[in-house]
Amino acid sequence: MTFFLDKVGEKILDCVLAALGRQLGYLIHYKSNVHNLETQVEELRRARDRVQCDVDKAKDNVEKIYDDVQTWLIDSDGVIIKAEEILKGNGEANMKCCNGWCPNLKSRHQVSKRSHEKGLEVKEIKDKGKFNRVGHRESSPVGWTAISNRAYEAFESRRLILTDVLEALKNPNITRIGLYGMGGIGKTMLVKEVLNQAERDKLFNKYLFVVVSNPPDLKKIQREIAVKLGLKLDVESESELADLLYKRLLDEKILLVMDDIWKPIDVESLGISVGDDKNGCKLLLTSRFHNVVCNGMGTQKQVKVGVLSDDEPRNLFEGIVGEFAKTPKIQRYMLQIVKECAGLPIAITTVAKALKNQTNIYIWKDFLIQLKKSSPKQIEGMDENVYKSSKRKDTVAISLPYINDDVLELPNQFECSKLELLLLFGQEEGYRIPDSFFEGLKDLKVLKLSGSWSGVLLLPSSLSSLENLQTLCLDGYEVENAIIIGELKNLKALSLSLSDTERLPKEIGQLTHLQLLDLRECSELKFIPPNVLSNLKRLEELYLPDYVEWEVEVQGTEKINAMVSELDHLSHLTKLHICIKNAKILPKAMVFERLESYRVAIGSALSLNETSETSRILKLDISLESDYGYRVLLRKCESLFLEEMKGVKNILYELDSEGFPCLKHLKVEKNDEIQYIIKSMGVRGTVFPSLESITLLNVNNLERISYTRLPTESFCNLRVVKVSNCCQLEFVFFSSMVGCFSRLQEMNIEDCKIMSAIVAIERKEEIEVNSDDSIIFANLHSLKLRNIFKLRGFLSVVDSFVLFNRKVVFPNLEELKIEGMYSMKMIWPDQLILDSFCKLENLTVSNFTNLTNILPPNMLRTLQNLKHLKIDSCGSIEEVFEIQQTNNVEETHDIAATELRSLELVNLGKLKQVWSMDPQRIITFGKLNTVNIHSCSNLKSVFPTSVSKALMQLEKLEINDCATVEEIVAKEEGMEIATFFVFPRLFSLTLESLPELKSFYPGKHTSEWPLLNCLRINKCDKLKIFGSNKESVEETNGLDHDVSVIQQLFFFSEKCQPKV
Repeated sequence: MTFFLDKVGEKILDCVLAALGRQLGYLIHYKSNVHNLETQVEELRRARDRVQCDVDKAKDNVEKIYDDVQTWLIDSDGVIIKAEEILKGNGEANMKCCNGWCPNLKSRHQVSKRSHEKGLEVKEIKDKGKFNRVGHRESSPVGWTAISNRAYEAFESRRLILTDVLEALKNPNITRIGLYGMGGIGKTMLVKEVLNQAERDKLFNKYLFVVVSNPPDLKKIQREIAVKLGLKLDVESESELADLLYKRLLDEKILLVMDDIWKPIDVESLGISVGDDKNGCKLLLTSRFHNVVCNGMGTQKQVKVGVLSDDEPRNLFEGIVGEFAKTPKIQRYMLQIVKECAGLPIAITTVAKALKNQTNIYIWKDFLIQLKKSSPKQIEGMDENVYKSSKRKDTVAISLPYINDDVLELPNQFECSKLELLLLFGQEEGYRIPDSFFEGLKDLKVLKLSGSWSGVLLLPSSLSSLENLQTLCLDGYEVENAIIIGELKNLKALSLSLSDTERLPKEIGQLTHLQLLDLRECSELKFIPPNVLSNLKRLEELYLPDYVEWEVEVQGTEKINAMVSELDHLSHLTKLHICIKNAKILPKAMVFERLESYRVAIGSALSLNETSETSRILKLDISLESDYGYRVLLRKCESLFLEEMKGVKNILYELDSEGFPCLKHLKVEKNDEIQYIIKSMGVRGTVFPSLESITLLNVNNLERISYTRLPTESFCNLRVVKVSNCCQLEFVFFSSMVGCFSRLQEMNIEDCKIMSAIVAIERKEEIEVNSDDSIIFANLHSLKLRNIFKLRGFLSVVDSFVLFNRKVVFPNLEELKIEGMYSMKMIWPDQLILDSFCKLENLTVSNFTNLTNILPPNMLRTLQNLKHLKIDSCGSIEEVFEIQQTNNVEETHDIAATELRSLELVNLGKLKQVWSMDPQRIITFGKLNTVNIHSCSNLKSVFPTSVSKALMQLEKLEINDCATVEEIVAKEEGMEIATFFVFPRLFSLTLESLPELKSFYPGKHTSEWPLLNCLRINKCDKLKIFGSNKESVEETNGLDHDVSVIQQLFFFSEKCQPKV
């Protein structure tokens, strides 16, 4: 017994001690329990924020949040609030008792215990908050959901259609139903009401609605139907998905609405199948076109949706606008506006919404005017929605661009009784026109059917009903059954241009009223039946292609092609385009005498570069034998092209003794016989008074343009002279002729092997070297001289070898390009006339072997307007800008500023320096924008110091393949103090293949390049670079370069501190 009591006592004691220990532990571990609770609460708060963030994202993604996640968030919020209340009690537990000598043990005990217990609860909730996903996407409602179709008005006309469609849906023998009607008539709204009514009547298990539109995306339609049926889109091919759809649609009764179909669709290939009355799919289709739903889609029931009838338009309008539309002052305009809307629901609603709450009578009046004009620009939505079919009956002109069967199907009959002009522009390989299309267009006068070059057009039989048609254009089509064209007896103009047809339809010969026939660019047309052209007695304009194989007239042979002589029967012909390869079959001069405008090529066709804006063009590539009738054309022609013209040595008088009074453009090409343009001695009358351009190409035997002095008015309108590859031509013209060229603007002379001067002096006493007389080209803007190897000067002064003698003046020259003059030593004389070359902007000098300088001191101030300078392959050039030092104090204050924008120096093997000396206080180059220097093997530096400091506009600098360049900027003599360079606009810098380049500037300096973003440095082995790693440049400035180690911009002497 005693033993038992001892054991019980020990147990009681242990429990008491354990309980006492726990209570004492709360006091002892007070701080750690409070701290643990704080930590657990903070971790729970962060976990809660993360989960809440995931929940917000899931909601944004339209996902449903899991219930346990929602519960956890609520629980975590609750436990955090309770924990924070405990922690607030921590402040009270820290308060002292006994006048501040002792801690409040009771409060501490309570706070510690609650903290410990709550900490365990917080940790448990925190551990439960580890969710892989917080929500899921709810599957969409299958198929159709009944909607509020508020805009639908149950008008009697619509009620009848609705009843008819619903009855068809109930009919077990009808599986495909089609609604058709013009755009904006209300088909979509009607089928939506059908769906709502069918769902209320529980006609089907499921209802699907898809929009097809144009062009149809069949894959998208297939997938949309599959999704609405709840099918998983995890199949790889469309055929597999079609098989799934096929089986699914047979599984239960389904109504599928396919809205806005523009062309027939093979629904079976998509997996859409129709079934019987118990199971399977029924189709309800809408389209603008009856033949789409009827023939194309195989519907068993077709229902036409027409315009609103009787009072329905007015009731719809008033229902939207409101009661005030019935007031007398408004109603008068309202009734007219409703009438203009022609019963189209979408037109009525669009206008009514625009006029809702508009009580101003003038606004109503303006709307009525806009509608009557058929251009309602101020009515929002009208451009897209209103189809003015009611106006069509009164329309006089219609243009339909880019029509083909994929975009718009033409109606079987086009009712537009007052239409006078119709333009249809086809695409790809033409389009089909219904056979009766033109029956309702009795007043049509102009019809243009335009297509691609490879199109084939089958003319409808109704075309012959157009008795008033006067103009027919079938451009770009190869026309089949062209016999119909012959029935258009009143036709006055016919165009078949750009067609691929090989033979002209003989029925065209029946068009006895025809005044214009256009067959231009018919590249395959070779055959014109005999007597077709000669039958067109009233023809005034005839445009033929270049490829017709005209018949040669031989007695007693059967003709299979037209003869050119048929044109002599066309007494009214005034405009003619024709190419006749054989000059012997030319017609008599009668037809040519009457021509007011022509484009005639004899011997060969006109090439693309032989076109002209003039109205009378003649090309001759024949032998000058007897007159075949073309001389009358020579007298009147404005553009004359002579190619391989045989038997002619002197153009003037051999071809036209009257001096070509009307000729504006003359081109002679590929000729070995012509020696002179003008040779006749003692010319009495003015020659070439209207000529604006003369071009001589490969005229190998040409010795002189003119052999004699000319009257003053000769060549008085000449603006362009081009001479190329004229091997025997010693000069272009005599000095006495210069006065005739007062309007000359452009001169281009090249590849003339023996030419020694451009202008030749006829007599030495005519212009003395020291006289003040000069030859002035007052209006010359562009001068190009190329590969004239024996040229001694522009003006023939003996042994000068200076290109421009001071006796020749160019006050308005803007472009000068000179190339390949091996004997020339100087371009400019020691002195120029003051105004000569003062407007020069572009100067290019290339391939001069003996040229020693480009811009001597006297030229720098003369060429102050020079903007672009290029020097290429001039092997003797040592300096570009020759600067002359002056000791005159007044002159040093007169600093010149150039307009130079770009400088390009290429392949100058002896070039030592660009500037002969630093031009400081003499001339500035502050507008330089681009500098390119390539292959200058003796160049030491590029810029003098003063020039580099003035380059505020420089944007691009490129120096390449210059073997001896040591620095970019040369050091100024005596300059020891550090200098500063800034290039505020430079964005691109290229230094490549400069093996001797050591620094940017050899002295102490700092530099700034604020806009530099493209840096290329390659094969510059001696270049000293500041910095330690490649990344510093890229991170600091975003520079782009091709070198493996580019540390920091820029090159420097060891003491400089660059700024980048």
